[in-house]
Amino acid sequence: MGLEFICGSAGSGKSTYLYRRICDEAAVHRERNYYILVPDQFTLETQKTLVEMSGEKGILNIDVLSFHRLAFRAFEQFPAQQKTILEDMGKTMLLRKIFSEQKDNLVYFKKGIDRPGFLDECKSFLCELEQYGIRETEQFEKMETLGRKFEDIRLIHDCFKEKMGDTYQMAEELVTQLTGMINQMDGIRDSVVCFDGFTGFTPTQYDLLEKMMRLCSRVIVTVTTDETGKRGSVFEIADTTMRTLMQKANQIPIETNLILVPREGRKAPYRFAEGGEMAFLERNLFAYPYQKWNQKTENMWLYIGDKPASEAAYVAKTIWWMLAKGEYAEEEIAVVTGSISAYEQAVSREFDRAGIRYFLDNKKNIGANWIAEYIQSVLEMYHYNMDAATTFRFLRCGLSPLTRRETDLLENYVLATGKRGIASYMKPWRARANDYPLEEINEIREKVTDCIHDFFLALRGGKKPVEKFVRALYEFLVQQNVYDRMLEQSQVFEEEGETLLAKEYKNVYKVVMNLLDEMMELLGTEVVSLEEFEQILSAGIAEGLVGFVPPKKHQIMVGDIERTRLKDIKVLFFMGFSDDFVPAAMQPPGIVNHRERHQMEKMGITLAPTGNQKVANDLYYLYINFTKPSEKLIFTYSRAAADGTKRQASYILGKIRRIFPALTVIEAGQENDVKTSLGTDRGFDFLIEGIQKQWYAEGEEKERWWEIWRYYARRDEGKWLREALRLHMESKRAPKLSGDALESLYGDELRESITRLETYARCPFSYFLMYGLRLHDREEYTVDAPDFGNVVHQILQNMDEILKARHTTWQKIERSESDELVEYCVDRVMEGYRDVIFSQSNRIAFMRRRIVHMMKQTAWAVAEQLRHGAFLQKYGEKPYAYEEQLEEIGKEMRFRGIIDRIDLYEDTENVYVKVVDYKTGNVKLSLEEVYFGLQLQLILYLDSALQSEQKKHPDKDVQPAGMLYFYVQDPQLEVTGTEDEITYEQKLLAEYACDGYVNESISILEKLDSVLGSNGELNPQSNSPCYPVKIKKDGDFAATTKVLSSAQWRKLIEHVKTVIHENGTSILAGNIDIAPYHLKEKRGCDYCGMKDICGLEKADVKKVERNLETMDSKEILKKMREEGSDNEMDK
Repeated sequence: MGLEFICGSAGSGKSTYLYRRICDEAAVHRERNYYILVPDQFTLETQKTLVEMSGEKGILNIDVLSFHRLAFRAFEQFPAQQKTILEDMGKTMLLRKIFSEQKDNLVYFKKGIDRPGFLDECKSFLCELEQYGIRETEQFEKMETLGRKFEDIRLIHDCFKEKMGDTYQMAEELVTQLTGMINQMDGIRDSVVCFDGFTGFTPTQYDLLEKMMRLCSRVIVTVTTDETGKRGSVFEIADTTMRTLMQKANQIPIETNLILVPREGRKAPYRFAEGGEMAFLERNLFAYPYQKWNQKTENMWLYIGDKPASEAAYVAKTIWWMLAKGEYAEEEIAVVTGSISAYEQAVSREFDRAGIRYFLDNKKNIGANWIAEYIQSVLEMYHYNMDAATTFRFLRCGLSPLTRRETDLLENYVLATGKRGIASYMKPWRARANDYPLEEINEIREKVTDCIHDFFLALRGGKKPVEKFVRALYEFLVQQNVYDRMLEQSQVFEEEGETLLAKEYKNVYKVVMNLLDEMMELLGTEVVSLEEFEQILSAGIAEGLVGFVPPKKHQIMVGDIERTRLKDIKVLFFMGFSDDFVPAAMQPPGIVNHRERHQMEKMGITLAPTGNQKVANDLYYLYINFTKPSEKLIFTYSRAAADGTKRQASYILGKIRRIFPALTVIEAGQENDVKTSLGTDRGFDFLIEGIQKQWYAEGEEKERWWEIWRYYARRDEGKWLREALRLHMESKRAPKLSGDALESLYGDELRESITRLETYARCPFSYFLMYGLRLHDREEYTVDAPDFGNVVHQILQNMDEILKARHTTWQKIERSESDELVEYCVDRVMEGYRDVIFSQSNRIAFMRRRIVHMMKQTAWAVAEQLRHGAFLQKYGEKPYAYEEQLEEIGKEMRFRGIIDRIDLYEDTENVYVKVVDYKTGNVKLSLEEVYFGLQLQLILYLDSALQSEQKKHPDKDVQPAGMLYFYVQDPQLEVTGTEDEITYEQKLLAEYACDGYVNESISILEKLDSVLGSNGELNPQSNSPCYPVKIKKDGDFAATTKVLSSAQWRKLIEHVKTVIHENGTSILAGNIDIAPYHLKEKRGCDYCGMKDICGLEKADVKKVERNLETMDSKEILKKMREEGSDNEMDK
């Protein structure tokens, strides 16, 4: 019996020396068994290596195993000892159940059991306890002296063990179980057992090695050691391994032998070239003192990218060229990172784009998989009684019973009508909304109910055993043919070249079935509510992982520095070399903090290394990784994360740059040759930018642009790029609709509302999308701004109708009567509005109270404004029409609309007309915007009212009195508390002052507001609280006054009609330019709902904007006068 250490630096050939020696001995001593134990990932590769080394001799008496495989070999001899291994999914579900049962008995953890991540922390600590052999009663009694937390931990541990019973065990218990059986195993006694590829051992593994030292003729362990003696604590893990094993060997006692791998005259380890950069790195990394490599590096360099995507693009491009030149084979190149999850998506995308074969060494969580989403969403849908959010989460997952079109149609209808509830879905729908095909929608609804009906029935009835929930779910998955549908999707991914997704979707159904089996076996008889079942199931799904078969030949290994095992590689790319990944960030201590771990260590209870010991171990693992490649080592990091968060290079890079002061550094944007762009996002972006800047036609980049174009034109992107170039060339010409398209969209006449024509003035393309193609936001069964405005209008209309029915006017109504009328009208309008939409929630109830208060204030203000003058409200919600023949193109234009309010003053000779438009938003009337066709509504209302009154009173002078916006609002006044009621009401009335323009005629102004004048004269220093009119001391209008003469009113109306004619003609001529207006601070793209469709980038807006001339009122009036050469405009 004996213990041997085979020692040497990284790359010194320890494994090769061991394997050759074992092959030679096994060939001579065929009666003896030889076992080589390696980490799980290395078993297959090691077997291949041994077969190649043995030549024709074979390895019949050599077994390559891992700790777990050796345990299962023991179970083959002693099957009664074997238990079912409880995977992470089962552990998590079991813990969830334990917390549900023991919540009242827990003291320290009682409030934290629902904290995100707590389940995982508990599971990890239980595994750690088992892995480090903490299972004795005495050990837990010692731990309990540290406080209530450890009493809870013991309770959780004991319940966990009890739940597992004699059927289950954790994988961490296998080594302990193996230790108890090893002396009875056939072939172990007097055998030779070797351990290769391990950086260290846990206490339970040390116990097994001690048992083997007693039974076997020899135990051989390879250890990576520091041959320089300059690295101190970095190699503490290797020193601890050798020291612990020597102590156990001395206790037995057996002979101990240390073998240094012979170099045969070489200075450098066998892996590296003599005098090369890699050999120099191995000798000086983390050493002190260290030597410097002063020459510029050729086989080691650093790439600094902007974001992880640029790192991935650079690595993919570099590998592509290495393979294209035949310098290396795929299996000779590897990529590792400090965080595979942070780089997985970028690497997969870039490697797939470049056509690089690779294997991603990462277990994938099934939480985002179709089947997991399908299961969780259908349970959530039942739990929330089929509300819209949960229903369409279910229907939009990949296994939905509906097509995409059917789901869209059903969702639009449900949102528009407010349908919800299982009972609602189970009976035919009759509510009609817009133009939805009700018959088809009911057919779609039946598809949904047919899918879920039996499953929902099985879920009814409150609490039940877990077994019943599991059976119901299993039958639902079988009924919906989920297995075959997942296989079909796997085949789709396979055909699309998505190999990893294809494998995931092929294997995930088995993972889910294993999860349901574990629930049945572990918790089958436990009685739980549906909510508890969902929590347990979700906890299991969160731990569900899909593993993949190790790589075949001709694939590049992509993994992380902790999990991935690399062997015989020549080139290593180390991505994500930033301070948040390398060394690995210090993880939170979990449920037991660093201080408590230190206290446990003093008690003789050893757990996983933390603090300085873990930091030293991390550096040791980095040394192992850095020295894996034999020829090239490339580091990359990005200045920012994918979300824009800034990153710094790892401090380890500083150590490397001190050893290599002339380390080659490449920064993003420095690679300007064509090859740096091919097959990457950078090349694709370069082409797109070239299309926008016309590099294809001229400039310094023309030659490079066409060379890269030819590369992509032969690939899948070629068709898309050619179409993009064609569309770009066409966009140089003004876009116009064809005659057929115009006929289809508009026919022979343009039927519009005036607000639509205002949209055209803002941007022709926006108009085309909204009213030509009829695109609009999805209708929802809720209250939004348009609903609010409609309700306000209807309340005011109802009040006006009631006042007329009572043969009274706004001026005569008292405040108390007005308030009662508001209460009545609000109830009447809201109860009948859109299928009782205003009774659907507490939020709406609050909105109703707010509307009542606001409308009481508004009704008072309307009445008070009318009391200030002699006008009477004549019409409310009066229809108007405008028709014009567009003779140039032989078509007609018709407008229809509703005028909110028309107030009239009439005497024996005159009729004065005022139009008022109610607004719930803060919209100001601008003469500039009227002039450019951006605000046409009020002036057309006024023109229509003038024409109507002129027909009724042909013998009277009908004059425009004003066009005004009245703001329906609930103003918040600042009061001092000393104001009387009259002062307060004056302030309140001023808040409701209308905005717009009024006629400057004194006779009209005094009829609008008696404050302004009487008997044909204006009152100096008067200020109307109702209208935008202020009189100065000298009797002139103040600068803020907004008035027009009767001649100016006529000219303004004529100009607006010209604008309408021009815009109407332009619409029917097919103009759909992307040409948003720009006037002062306002732009056509502001608040445009079509921005996502037109795709106009902010940087390009200025190129297509119509910059409208900024003018004040005088300039506008002057310009209109010049356009018409109308002398009436002169004063």
